[in-house]
Amino acid sequence: MACVKNLRAETENLEEQDRMLRTKAAKLYAKVIFDLISTDNN
Repeated sequence: MACVKNLRAETENLEEQDRMLRTKAAKLYAKVIFDLISTDNN
């Protein structure tokens, strides 16, 4: 039973890391697009 509990905790941690990485990737993508648009207008 402890094994299942550990696996659940590990899964939750990985899901949280996944969310953080996706958020950071989305922010980076938005910054790159914004920078591209900014340089095109100048």
